[in-house]
Amino acid sequence: MLPAPSPLLVVLFIAVTLGTLALLLLGLARFAADRSAFMKWVLPPVFAWAALSAALGSLGLLKDFSMPPKVGLLIVLGFVLTVVTAFSRPVRTYMDRVPLWFVIGINVFRLPLELTMHLAASEGIMPPQMSYSGSNLDILTGCLALPTAWLAYKGKLPHLGMRLFNIVGATLLINIVGIAVMSMPTPLRRFLNDPPNIWIADFPFVWLPTVLVPIALFSHLTLFRRVATWRG
Repeated sequence: MLPAPSPLLVVLFIAVTLGTLALLLLGLARFAADRSAFMKWVLPPVFAWAALSAALGSLGLLKDFSMPPKVGLLIVLGFVLTVVTAFSRPVRTYMDRVPLWFVIGINVFRLPLELTMHLAASEGIMPPQMSYSGSNLDILTGCLALPTAWLAYKGKLPHLGMRLFNIVGATLLINIVGIAVMSMPTPLRRFLNDPPNIWIADFPFVWLPTVLVPIALFSHLTLFRRVATWRG
């Protein structure tokens, strides 16, 4: 059993998640040629997915970590949907109109997220290896996102800098996802310290793997696809 999270932790996590989601959707809507179509076809499925994961976490339906863990199935589904969406023709066409500075800059959410995760670790809710005081260095991506996006906005970001940001960010994302998986109480567990990674089965923390990680993944997939033809 995990200790009850502090009200501050819960409020901060909800604020980071909803703030990131709002920033992403408002930014993408700004670049939409047809905002009514965007509101009709993009917002409903995004909100439905966030609401579904929140409901499953709130009802305690994801706490079974027997193989396959229920939260793991939800995470895999989210991963598949993110990849399919990122490479679908309508989304590719749309994202090609979105400035690179925005696709980069959205990753700034990883800075307040990592600070919030550090608080979760200090409260004994999250495994310490998932924080920046452990083996998670994803806070670097959050720190680099804003200056990198600014350089892209000003047209001063070199091609190599673009590639390095994306490679570093994607690598650190893969790293924390791997740590999270190896911290779950499943046969894949390699980090045997307490607490295990079960906090993500509860609301609002279920939004970490089902909303925030997919947003980061979507941005990196978009950048990898566009960087090959980007000429700055």
